Amino acid sequence: MISEPHIFLPPVLFQIQYIFFSIPSPCFDKTHTYLPPSTTDRSSSIAEDIYPRRRDQLIAYITLEKMGEVKLIGAFARPFYFRVQWALKYKGIEFEIFEEDLTNKSPILLQYNPVYKKVPVLVHHGKPIAESLIILDYIEETWPDPPMLPEDPLERATARFWAHFVDVEFWTTMTTILIKEGEEQEKYIEPALQGLATIDQALDGKKFFGGEKIGYTDLVLGWIPYWFPVIEEVSGVKLFEPHRFPSLSAWAQNFMDLPLIYQNLPPRDEFLRYLNQTRETYKS
Repeated sequence: MISEPHIFLPPVLFQIQYIFFSIPSPCFDKTHTYLPPSTTDRSSSIAEDIYPRRRDQLIAYITLEKMGEVKLIGAFARPFYFRVQWALKYKGIEFEIFEEDLTNKSPILLQYNPVYKKVPVLVHHGKPIAESLIILDYIEETWPDPPMLPEDPLERATARFWAHFVDVEFWTTMTTILIKEGEEQEKYIEPALQGLATIDQALDGKKFFGGEKIGYTDLVLGWIPYWFPVIEEVSGVKLFEPHRFPSLSAWAQNFMDLPLIYQNLPPRDEFLRYLNQTRETYKS
């Protein structure tokens, strides 16, 4: 007996095969029972729901497959996404961006980050890495030159401490100020000021957190100079006064003067409109 030849299909073709061959025909139900065209209600529903969804899924898979070795899944104006962009550009890594609409998450995002379903996600050789701080660590270990972290273990731990502090404590406080009003908003103002003072003391007059060159901590905190003033404008709360936080203010200016940073920021008008919409969404 001659057996049928075994044909190897790359992973993306398996996905395409699934997408095409799992589309129910409008004239068949889920058990492949024929439904005459006259029974239009159910068949029309299947056609309208399944075909666009499968089509979009197919386009997403093909798009990502055509992209390069390093891909970054992100979304407009997300600071955690931009810190990964900055890190890749700092390292000189070529990469391509797959931009998400988080109001209508693509199959790509759901496949590569099924747990959190959030951006950013770095895809390297088809393997996903999620969560921005974990992505930065992966980038540092995979492409060690130029380094983002210092060689000394204590200094590396200190850099990660400040990254954790800003993400867990400070960012949460600022996003709460953005979306709250009145007394609910006011009770977060003092913690925000304390956070700014803590970061200002940590800098202690240094140009960057690691000294004369930017590194890991600067990239993690890099949302402050650009995102913070827009959050203040939208929320109606002024917190970042240069005379109160001189070291942080000087660092922010030094950071924003870097071509790596100011050439890779979301347009301010669009960003402002986006934050206003976000605030209104939470108020409604």
